[in-house]
Amino acid sequence: MNGSELKESKDSLEKKLARLGIKHVNVTYLPYLDYSNVEFHKPYDAGCRLLILYGLVFAVQNLEARPNLVQWFQREKLWEHVSETERAFLGGGEPEQRRLARLSWGLEGALTLGWALGLIQHLPDPTRTATDEELDAFFAVIPELGDETEAFLSSLSYRNLSEIFEENLVIELATGYFRDLHFNGQQDQTHINRAVSFERHKTLNWLRKFSGIADWDDTDMST
Repeated sequence: MNGSELKESKDSLEKKLARLGIKHVNVTYLPYLDYSNVEFHKPYDAGCRLLILYGLVFAVQNLEARPNLVQWFQREKLWEHVSETERAFLGGGEPEQRRLARLSWGLEGALTLGWALGLIQHLPDPTRTATDEELDAFFAVIPELGDETEAFLSSLSYRNLSEIFEENLVIELATGYFRDLHFNGQQDQTHINRAVSFERHKTLNWLRKFSGIADWDDTDMST
């Protein structure tokens, strides 16, 4: 990225943060905004992760469906993309409520990947969860659970990587903002939904292999 592109990215990023209520961020190190050397997961792998997250959310609400979900993952060659923690959940037993609650937020991660892959046009603001209408539009463009997936996965491509990277930086800086609030005791001046922001941060960090980490369970959330 050249100097003018980096300056444009800086202005856009700071405006988005200000609109969310984070008004005093000044990005002075412009190479921070350069995504040209970032290694993203392949769109096919991102699509696999999308379907896994979607399936896990269904399993949270239908625990008895886990064996069938495992069979689907295996048949469609998604199983190799399922993390060790996710496999443990799918393996049976009665999960803790805390674990179920955490997995249920995976739908926001799946939606984020759907946006990154251009399956939906707009990503909802991190101030709220997706509406029923937004979710219905998303469900309409992905395979139903149990369907064949190869044609869908093989057709995927990313939207402009600069958009994805900028969204990642917005959420990354929001995480830094909340971390600072925790230590300085100041009042939150944003309307950001922290659970949505957390899920989006993990998903986008995984997508760009932040800190060189490709495994979902080990995704680095540091800022």
